[in-house]
Amino acid sequence: MDLGVVIEVSDVTLRTDRTLKQRIYAKARIPVYWLLNLNARTLEVYTLPVGEGAEAKCSVRVDYTAEQSVPLVLDGREIAQISVGELLP
Repeated sequence: MDLGVVIEVSDVTLRTDRTLKQRIYAKARIPVYWLLNLNARTLEVYTLPVGEGAEAKCSVRVDYTAEQSVPLVLDGREIAQISVGELLP
């Protein structure tokens, strides 16, 4: 099974989602990991997984605020623009 993006919604598990889960997804070479940070009302977008095993991580992180739109990129192509504010409760 190929995954193009994983999306997590986080509040109390934020630290685990930023560290352990990011490493798991990078190790699996999932190209895009979105972390919807409910506490800060932002979307953290992690891309470009590198490294192996315990050293795996996403090499790029870009944060988007509730007022911004984020591009959804799959297979190197932007397929949509999504308003971060519409993702938030």
